Amino acid sequence: MAWKSSGAWNKPIINLPKPAKDDSSFPGLKVTSPEAAGTPKIEYEELQENELMTSARQRSATTATTTTPTVRRLAALGLAPAVERRVRDKIGALTGDVFEGAARGMTVHFQPLPGAFEVYGLDFLVDAAGDAWLLEVNAFPDFKQSGDGRTGQVVAGFWRGVVRTAVAGFFGVETPAAGEGEGTMELVREIDLGRR
Repeated sequence: MAWKSSGAWNKPIINLPKPAKDDSSFPGLKVTSPEAAGTPKIEYEELQENELMTSARQRSATTATTTTPTVRRLAALGLAPAVERRVRDKIGALTGDVFEGAARGMTVHFQPLPGAFEVYGLDFLVDAAGDAWLLEVNAFPDFKQSGDGRTGQVVAGFWRGVVRTAVAGFFGVETPAAGEGEGTMELVREIDLGRR
């Protein structure tokens, strides 16, 4: 995504391959050609109007015919214990692969610092067969989607886990064990990048 100055504020511009004149992949989407670039310009407001943003789709997915929320806890899916464990293992492996790939292959853009922690949001889809699929990685997780009711406990438990594992552990402070409903932080991969 590139930023282009437009009047009094900056608008993000997304460059896509030029669609065919009869392309109806995104009905209602207005495509215009920028001055010097040979690719179409789609403005942020148009993306919002057409609900092409994942978060907007997730919030609007519950309709009169569907009362099941889009974002749910893994434990609430009612999977058999062996299937749930397999899903958790696959999510852990995918998460490890993503961050190891970023740390080894994108060293200019992804630079984890020693003694620091960062929070990313990873969205997964679990299909009917019990397979987990990585949907997206967000540098700024949307805690609001998980912040109401029972799922709000997930967010609160997550931050307690971060403090217990990353912050207190860094300073050598002993902390109590995880409380009920908090679960534990699960190490999915430890890699040596050779940086000391």
